[in-house]
Amino acid sequence: MLQNQEKILDRDLFDILQAPASMMECHGVKGASAAFFLWRCYSLRPRPMLIIVAEPRQAETFWLDLLFFRQDASIPVLYFPPYNIQPYKVLAYHNETAARRMKVLYTLLDAAQAPIVVTTVGLSSSD
Repeated sequence: MLQNQEKILDRDLFDILQAPASMMECHGVKGASAAFFLWRCYSLRPRPMLIIVAEPRQAETFWLDLLFFRQDASIPVLYFPPYNIQPYKVLAYHNETAARRMKVLYTLLDAAQAPIVVTTVGLSSSD
């Protein structure tokens, strides 16, 4: 992967996103500006996006920021919540979390437009 420290203009970004298997790594974009940047990427070339952040609170905040920048309500911007327990514990999953996860998976199958999914690698803080 090329590491480039240059500023990228919208038209340059559009050229990068036109490549069929393009991948881009971006650092230093924080807060709502990260959601705006990803929304611009999506609006230049709508295709499915999976956004993974470290913590559940960050994921929910990022998801809400994306909803703020979304201009078309028909574009699915989804939050895939984590389960609240460790995978090796012998406890039942919370029904509400399971239902929200199943709704996201169903929307992915049924979506007419390319979806944006925000999720996390971390566990919920209610452990």
